[in-house]
Amino acid sequence: MAAVSRWRLVGLGLAAWLAAIACGAPPEEAAPVFTLPALDGGQVSLEALRGRPVVVDFWATWCDPCVRQIPILGAFQESHPEVVVLGVSVDVAGEEGLERKITRWAAAQEIAFRYRILLGSPELGDRWGVVGYPSLFVIGPDGVIDSIHQGVATVEQLEEAVDRAVAAAGT
Repeated sequence: MAAVSRWRLVGLGLAAWLAAIACGAPPEEAAPVFTLPALDGGQVSLEALRGRPVVVDFWATWCDPCVRQIPILGAFQESHPEVVVLGVSVDVAGEEGLERKITRWAAAQEIAFRYRILLGSPELGDRWGVVGYPSLFVIGPDGVIDSIHQGVATVEQLEEAVDRAVAAAGT
C-alpha cells in the first residue's frame, strides 16, 4: 500500500509539472544559446538577439499541429515587429539536405513563411527539453525563458506571454 501511495504522489507531481509547462508557467532559466543557418540565408545567433523578446518555435514538417501553427506565427510576427519569431525545424535532413527538404515541402503545401526559419535538429530540441511538437518558448529581453507552450498557440496567448516576459525582464 505504501508503494502505491508513493507512485501516486510521483504521478501527481509529474502531472502538475506537465500542466504547468502546458499553461506556460515560467521555468526561469537562461535559454540555451545556438547559432543556426537560416532558410533565407545567413546565420541566426540567439545570443545576438538579447535585448529583444524572442519566440522560438520547435516544429517539423511531419507534424500537423506545427503546420497549423505556421500562419498564426506569421500573423503574430507581422503585427509585432518588435518581437523576433524563429521557427526551428527539427526535421532530419536526409539525402537532399534540410534546406532543400523544407523549401520543397513549403512549396508543395503552398506555405509562405513570414518569420525566420532556422535549420535545427532533433538533438537541439532535446537540448531545449522539447517533449512534443510544436513547442514554443518565449524568451524575455534578458535571455531568460519566461514561458513554454506545448501545442498550437493563439495570437492572444503569444501576446500575453511576450508581455509577461518583457515585464519580468524589467524592460
